[in-house]
Amino acid sequence: MKKILLLILALAAILPASADCYLTFGVNDTLKVNPSSEDSIQRVMVRAHFDGRLSEWNMTLSLPQGMRLVGCERREGMLEIGYYNLSGELTYYTAPLYVTNQGTTVNLRSNITVPGYWDPNNDGLYENYGTVKWEAGEYDQMFELLFKFEDGFPDISSITVNEYLSCSIDLRGYTIPNTYLDKTIRLLVVYRPGDVDGDGNVSIADVSALVDLLLSGEPSPVEEAMNAADVDGDGQVTVADVTALIDQLIS
Repeated sequence: MKKILLLILALAAILPASADCYLTFGVNDTLKVNPSSEDSIQRVMVRAHFDGRLSEWNMTLSLPQGMRLVGCERREGMLEIGYYNLSGELTYYTAPLYVTNQGTTVNLRSNITVPGYWDPNNDGLYENYGTVKWEAGEYDQMFELLFKFEDGFPDISSITVNEYLSCSIDLRGYTIPNTYLDKTIRLLVVYRPGDVDGDGNVSIADVSALVDLLLSGEPSPVEEAMNAADVDGDGQVTVADVTALIDQLIS
């Protein structure tokens, strides 16, 4: 029994530690969106979790019809990594972010290929020269993707996400195996501006519901109704929204 236990411990020391690395898109694989009757832009935050030091990651998004990428904004400092240069000075390198948009397919990629020193003991002394990588940990709010939702976008849809994360051997003593991940992000339409009665359609009945809402001065029992009643998007529910809703129905 003792020999078996020693063998297990020896194998554990040889085999690489298991890693859990992924990029997150939405919350609990669900993304609430708010497409308007007119084209609407939604900001989606992409976050990351690395259990090991990572040299490269790739993400491919397969978008549903009626949803397309129109921009990408880097969060300041979120794609930076610190290392010591040859003079022993702490230097920050901003990892490149490559975005390729081909219709309903979006590819995002970032890598680090910076040679430098790092401080594995946190003693302020630079040592261990080699290729710098992202440290393990949480990377919240790495960047934002800007999507536009067109007319007729369905109330429930999904995005297919394929991820590839890689880490080659370096002198830091801890690496992670290449990680492949496929998942589905559920898209849930919270409300549509103008759909005051919450029946999923914008119709003449919503004009009556909006007028009743203004006269009563009380929120509608329908979830997100106050947002749906803000048809012109100025942050307030006023008579101007009635006019905007009527114009929307006429057009």
